[in-house]
Amino acid sequence: MTDWISTKSGRPWRISFFTIMAGILLLLVVAGFVPTLYARPLFDVPSIPVYLYLHGIVLSGWFAWFLAQSLLISAGAVANHRRIGMWGAVFGVLVVAGALMATLGSVSRATSRGFELGADASVFGIGVSGVTVNAFLSEVVWANF
Repeated sequence: MTDWISTKSGRPWRISFFTIMAGILLLLVVAGFVPTLYARPLFDVPSIPVYLYLHGIVLSGWFAWFLAQSLLISAGAVANHRRIGMWGAVFGVLVVAGALMATLGSVSRATSRGFELGADASVFGIGVSGVTVNAFLSEVVWANF
């Protein structure tokens, strides 16, 4: 799916699948972080460690950068795309570090909130059952590696 939109300068924008998906992914990230990061005072959520704030900020920045990169290509600004592309490597390292911190901390956060590792994972209330909390968290941790 490709649409062409003319800009004031006459240069056409190519709105591609990648641009649309980058926008959708950023919207999903923002929607996911609204209750726990962006609008915490409006929701009744438990406190979180500082590294989870960093995780949310880094991941939000990554997806905003991804959309910006896609929009630059859509506008034909390849030189600018390449210029800020180097920041992708920096973001990549930060994303991996933030994901590992959040994932590895999930076990200690779950046990500190009273979840027994041998209990059924249905105690999380997210539709997972038939597996222990320990097995579920192990799968989450290893899936992120």
